[in-house]
Amino acid sequence: MRDFSSLVFSYLDVGDRQRFNNLGPLLRAKVSFDPIQYAWGKIMDYTATIDARRTRPSQMIAKMQLLGAASDLAAGVEAIGKIEKSIVGLSFAGFESLRREALIMHNKQESHNALKAAILFGNKGAYHLRADQAIQNRHACLEIMASSLILHNAVHLDAAWKQLLKQGHDITSEHMRLIDPTGTSHVNWLGDLIFADTRDLRIPIDHVRLLKP
Repeated sequence: MRDFSSLVFSYLDVGDRQRFNNLGPLLRAKVSFDPIQYAWGKIMDYTATIDARRTRPSQMIAKMQLLGAASDLAAGVEAIGKIEKSIVGLSFAGFESLRREALIMHNKQESHNALKAAILFGNKGAYHLRADQAIQNRHACLEIMASSLILHNAVHLDAAWKQLLKQGHDITSEHMRLIDPTGTSHVNWLGDLIFADTRDLRIPIDHVRLLKP
């Protein structure tokens, strides 16, 4: 949601556009409840079957595609989707705390993707495999490698935080939650990787690499 000018949000009545000061210009379409009322029975039936795990959401989507956009079911689900989109979008635009939290999560996801792309540097971050089993094996190895590197970084970040606190720096947990342990500048990508056969993941403090001043 970086460009709100291209989005269309719904409103219940015209007064909503004046009621919400800064968000009023984003309300460009009136909510229509008729499609929802016409298809409400079908929507509830599908919801119940999905909740009972007798039908998958993908089967419902395939059913709507088969019936076409003009069907009562598709029109009702589309109308509900517009309302949900408006609620989420306007909440995101109206609450700074929500925008900040979403930005943090977005940045963390991007950093995780960059980490995995760096691990697969030989293939430019992409799989070039055809067999499903080979893709699953490569993906599992990638997750293990990424998790191992994140664990390594997290241990050293914790040690650095404690050292800075001893030196009198005012660094709170709120500051630390903004730091994602996905850095790769210190990683030597050449050579062999050896994993010890142990379930104890605790790393003694004296085994932590020396921290640069």
